Amino acid sequence: MTEDSDSDEVLARAKRRDPAAVAVLFRELQPLLLRYLRARVDRIVADDIAGEVWAAVAAGIESFQGDGANFRAWLFTIARNRVNDHHRTSGRRRTAPVADVPDAISDDAETLVLDGIAGQDAVDLLRRHLTGDQLEVVLLRVLGDLDTAQVAVLLERPESWVRVTQHRAIQRLTVRLGPVLGRAVDSL
Repeated sequence: MTEDSDSDEVLARAKRRDPAAVAVLFRELQPLLLRYLRARVDRIVADDIAGEVWAAVAAGIESFQGDGANFRAWLFTIARNRVNDHHRTSGRRRTAPVADVPDAISDDAETLVLDGIAGQDAVDLLRRHLTGDQLEVVLLRVLGDLDTAQVAVLLERPESWVRVTQHRAIQRLTVRLGPVLGRAVDSL
């Protein structure tokens, strides 16, 4: 959510079930949520889990306590828990993979497609080069816009672990992608 005062007002309206405010929350956070989920599970599963997350938000938003930053933390906590549930149950039932289905097109399709391609490519790049813990910390810090303390609570780790893991992730990306990023910048 963009500015603190605006995000707090939007959240307050959403808690009162104002459809316009709920739409603002969804429009701002859904792309970030999907990128997080798609980095953790297959695309189709991620889309299903995103629906479950928003259903849980709809069920509990009236009793939610906190500001916009707390809301993001709550949203990503629900998402992480749903991913963990999926991993636990998917080991018990095996299904054949389904081909990717394109996302629904909205009013501003061109912007969504361009943002989605660039953003998802970045998430895929992170997924290829980082360990699981590093990926999750970076996604929660960047996509979730969560601070170190919120990520520590969510992952049930000390804040120092979050900071070290993020630092190691950045170092790893610099070593592995530094030459590639340097060539990309030189070509601009």
